[in-house]
Amino acid sequence: MDNALISFFLLSAFFFLILIFALVKRGKIDIKFSLPWFAFMFLLLLFAAFPFLALSLSHFLHFTLTVNLIFTLVFSFILFVLLFFTAEICTLYKKNKQLVQYTALLEKRVRKLEEGSKKSPSVSQNK
Repeated sequence: MDNALISFFLLSAFFFLILIFALVKRGKIDIKFSLPWFAFMFLLLLFAAFPFLALSLSHFLHFTLTVNLIFTLVFSFILFVLLFFTAEICTLYKKNKQLVQYTALLEKRVRKLEEGSKKSPSVSQNK
């Protein structure tokens, strides 16, 4: 790997690590959601510190160029993040659906209680 690619890995990894730490510190990202990003940044730092790992891995996986391996890893990571967030969205959708149903039941119960309280005083006033 050439020095420009190593420098790019180092700069991008440090930039994103600082960005992720800042977002977690401000409460914008939960730690659970930042873990895949930390893992990816660790992999970038590992490849930048030890370029022979990326070269060896690309030869082992029969990639012609190391850059193709990097693009494949980035694309795979993006797919992983999309799958992770899709699962999280589905979970939140189910929780939201349950909350809407629970709220509807509570509203129905409140209306029923209000109707019952409106009928009771009028019956006692007629006596």
